[in-house]
Amino acid sequence: MTTLGHRPLVHFAAQQGWINDPIGLAKHGDTYRMFSQYIPGAAAWAPECSWLQLTSDDGVRWHQMGTVLEPGEGDDGVWSGSLVVDDHGEAHMFYTSVSSENIHIGRVRVAHAADADWSEWHKGDVVVTCPEGDDVVVFRDPYVVRDGTGWRMVVGGGRRDGTAVAYQWVSEDLENWAFRGVLAERNGSERSPTDGSVWTGTVWECPQLIQVDGAWVLVVAVWEPTVAHYTAYSVGVIESDVFTGSPWRRLTYGPSYYAGSAFSAEGLGTGLIYWLRNTRGTAWTGAHSVPHILHRVGDRVCSTFSGVFADRRSEEVRLDGGEMDRPAVIDVVWSPEEADVVEFGTDDDGWLVRLEIGGESLCASSAGERWEMPWPGGTIRVLSDTGVVEILTEDSAMALPLPVSADLRRPKLLGQGTARAWIIDVSG
Repeated sequence: MTTLGHRPLVHFAAQQGWINDPIGLAKHGDTYRMFSQYIPGAAAWAPECSWLQLTSDDGVRWHQMGTVLEPGEGDDGVWSGSLVVDDHGEAHMFYTSVSSENIHIGRVRVAHAADADWSEWHKGDVVVTCPEGDDVVVFRDPYVVRDGTGWRMVVGGGRRDGTAVAYQWVSEDLENWAFRGVLAERNGSERSPTDGSVWTGTVWECPQLIQVDGAWVLVVAVWEPTVAHYTAYSVGVIESDVFTGSPWRRLTYGPSYYAGSAFSAEGLGTGLIYWLRNTRGTAWTGAHSVPHILHRVGDRVCSTFSGVFADRRSEEVRLDGGEMDRPAVIDVVWSPEEADVVEFGTDDDGWLVRLEIGGESLCASSAGERWEMPWPGGTIRVLSDTGVVEILTEDSAMALPLPVSADLRRPKLLGQGTARAWIIDVSG
């Protein structure tokens, strides 16, 4: 019998220490690789981040390996970035090198894989620095993407006047980078725009420029010193090195998702994987979401869970008062009607998570708090694990941190909707 104990099973959390941003999910040989910002030995964030390497056979269950980049050699901290593989099969990391004198103005540095297994990396040169003369107060998080025959690097930032910015550079060889100015920008004062756009903060962290169903999508983590908010995006085109997009939309809700990291990996598809804030145990803090696979409907981006979860359904769970004989990872497909409710209960007969439809919103309640996100109709997907619940509607996502000591044993449907739930096989 598999028990979850006090750790998530399909949401990676470090054995001990702090993790936040996931970075560079990719297929390498027969396995998936990913990296994470990591503070070993401490369950609280500090500027002296390292990069931890993770491996997975299926892109869902991740295993902790060793650190591959650490402070030193001119870096007081190794912060977020991205990974690319060139035309010769060589892997390159582009990361934010920070100085303790001003951690908010980083430099972009490159590291190269020193072995075929990507287990050892050598730091290289600083290849990009903050643009001069633009009164920048935040500069970090390079994302490199193939664009035509060359490469485009996008770096997030913010100006003193409250304008969030995505700067850009281009290169033909991943070594020499030419500054091409601002890819996109938006001032934080635009809170009630006429086009219906959502607020996008005063700083853009972790900008990701990805192709979804033939269109460019600019994804940003919305930040204002020093509050992390949510993920927003715009669908558009790049012409003359300028991104022109549709109205900005919000992709994530709730207190947990942040710092979405884009990937395009064989066997998984194209998507985002997030840092899960506020998920914690005794000796560890932070977790990663499962991979979200993206598709586009016009200028809206929609998320689904990886198909691996459907493939791993091993046992159906009754939602008419039935009870599981053990804690488990549960995959729920819910087709609600007006005022319909799903509850996730615990061993003491109480409910820990309550999901309820109210008009055009889905409301989630837990531990005395309540969050909402749009519900445009249609099916809702819920994935519950020790310490976290992820909820996807057709075009929005929400994650809630839960007490890791609580065993979710009793999913229950109230009302007139329909729902089916399966226990996920987590062996192997």
